[in-house]
Amino acid sequence: MLKRFLIIIFILVLNLFCSKNETDKNIPKLTVKDIAANAAEYVGKSTSITGTVVHVCKHGGKRMFIIGEQPEPRFKITAGKSVGAFDIELEGSDVQVTGVIQEQKVDAAFLDNWEAEISDEQKPEVGHQGHEHGASEAIDDHHENAQNQINSLRKKLKESGKEVIAFYNLECESFKEIK
Repeated sequence: MLKRFLIIIFILVLNLFCSKNETDKNIPKLTVKDIAANAAEYVGKSTSITGTVVHVCKHGGKRMFIIGEQPEPRFKITAGKSVGAFDIELEGSDVQVTGVIQEQKVDAAFLDNWEAEISDEQKPEVGHQGHEHGASEAIDDHHENAQNQINSLRKKLKESGKEVIAFYNLECESFKEIK
């Protein structure tokens, strides 16, 4: 009886392992160049991309950018729930990243809403409890950076001649460093 039970458990574990490998085989493995050229085809789909990490955002490590054999194009990777954050020490490393391709559409209404949000933010008064000297300047820098991004996107939108431009990223579910 125990022998049959162990055999059944072994078969179930083997089946689970094999089905996981079968699922991995169905995920397209692309280069940065491939995904940058055809990202719209993969929106909402699991994809695996291999590239070199050229930047990890220092404020929380929630984003990193990878490149292929050339410095352009770069592709944005965002940390999914199962990843948390990327370590800054990944910069310069080759990685294989698996996740789902996301699309961000930008149009004039999106930019208008963003601009309204940053203009509605309350600036703390310098000297209030918890706000050291310089806090107001840091918020001013944040507003200026956001406004510069909005202006840049407005310019790209106008130059494109389209009503909407799309940006793509991969929301990372897992990654491994390639040694």
